[in-house]
Amino acid sequence: VIYGGVDEIFKPVRLEEKEIIKEKYSDSKEYFLCPGSTKHQYNLVGLLKAFSFFKKRQKSNMILIIAGKPDEQFNTDLKTFKYRNEVRVLENPEKKVLAKITAAAYAIVYPVLYDDFARYPLQAMQCEVPVITSNTGALPELCGDAALYFDPGDVKDFAEKMMLVFKDEHIAKELVKAGKIQVQLYQWDKTADLLWRSVLKAINN
Repeated sequence: VIYGGVDEIFKPVRLEEKEIIKEKYSDSKEYFLCPGSTKHQYNLVGLLKAFSFFKKRQKSNMILIIAGKPDEQFNTDLKTFKYRNEVRVLENPEKKVLAKITAAAYAIVYPVLYDDFARYPLQAMQCEVPVITSNTGALPELCGDAALYFDPGDVKDFAEKMMLVFKDEHIAKELVKAGKIQVQLYQWDKTADLLWRSVLKAINN
């Protein structure tokens, strides 16, 4: 199996730039980011419940940004959500915008029900941002020890992982450190090298 790489546009940003990004997209508040695309199936209702659990326990001004295009059911549920004013939806942002809001996030949360390539978690790792992701599909294999995992159907488990990253700075730093190593496995030069070796092997056979 030869995996793709992570786009170079996803990279860490300096503290000053983080503040500018947060001022624009989160009213200068820290935020969890849920990145995604319409081709993946997400437990976004579970995400809202986990975020509500987090808010009740932590009493913080943390907000949630969803970068994608939720379905109508989610939009309906959001209207009655207690913390709806602390949830922002950015519909299908351009890649350069996604790169910026990823780099400035406190952590990303990825409640996908299945994924065969951890594009968004790996992008966050390259931005040196902690990753909280589902324990489904290929995610544990691809993310290794560089992420906190939760059962996407278990709201309490999900919320507890969010609180753990929020409360324990040491764990957050260790995730970033592990992520910087893990993402090196998914670079385009490595992909090209593996593909070329496969071509040579096929020719020789």
